[in-house]
Amino acid sequence: MQAKEDYQVNNYTPSDFETYHQFCRDTELISPLAGIPTNVRVAEKLRRPKYDPGRHLFVAKTNDAIVGHLDITAEPGIDRALFECFVHPQHRNRGLGSTLLQKALGRMEEEGIGRAQFNLLEDNKYGQEFLVRRGFSHIRGFLELRARVEDVNWQCPPTPSGLTYRSLQAGEEATLAALQNQCFTGSWGFHPNTEEDIIYMTTLGGHSLEDIIVAEFDEKMVAYCWVTRNGQEPKGRIHMIGVDPDYRGMRLGKGVLLAGLHRLKEQGIAHLEVTVDSQNPTAYRLYQATGFGVWKISLWYQKRLGDTT
Repeated sequence: MQAKEDYQVNNYTPSDFETYHQFCRDTELISPLAGIPTNVRVAEKLRRPKYDPGRHLFVAKTNDAIVGHLDITAEPGIDRALFECFVHPQHRNRGLGSTLLQKALGRMEEEGIGRAQFNLLEDNKYGQEFLVRRGFSHIRGFLELRARVEDVNWQCPPTPSGLTYRSLQAGEEATLAALQNQCFTGSWGFHPNTEEDIIYMTTLGGHSLEDIIVAEFDEKMVAYCWVTRNGQEPKGRIHMIGVDPDYRGMRLGKGVLLAGLHRLKEQGIAHLEVTVDSQNPTAYRLYQATGFGVWKISLWYQKRLGDTT
């Protein structure tokens, strides 16, 4: 059994890449989320916009192996930081989670961010207990929905004459970012997007411009459905869907949703997933009417920095 003093917790450095990649593979096998990550996927994660792994990623090591991490996604525009933490089960109960968390909270305090948040699946009792003991409180629940393509209700209500659908084109990333911000600014948990964010996301594995279906009315982009694919199995996800507030009430949501799902169907996708805020009944009813059902619930926990609980 390793003694506590055999561990070191520090910021990630470029020389950690191979051992961090192995840690990510091990983590995914223990707690499957989206397939075993490749070196490319780990590298993609480390180069996301406004992210500095030398400041925002802490790793716990022993004998030159990484056995735990805490990854920070800072969102200063809405005064929060999203934390993702995992310690290998064989190395738990040695204070590594607490040390990682304290270092991350200190870093966010340096950057002037006032809230730290975690998102956990409802059945992750270990993680929930860990957070509650350290002063985090449950603040919100999200619904994880699933559907089979064969069970989708493809019936679409009438939409305005002249409405057309197409894929996003290169050079339109700023337009999409502006539409997203119109649709969601002020919504819980939404951090305003930029052109840089859209360009980054569309270069990731399982993402492409062709998978962002936009609806146009009178040559104006008024709605979109962004779908993604899991390359390791025939599974697709609705990443985001939105309708310009000025065009709501015209039944555009169902139409653009079905256009996005049709894109996945064309690619042989058999299973569909989407995450919905439990406090957004309009979105839930839309997905439910389309054939989606709840399979799991994810929980959000929060701690305000400076809280000494």
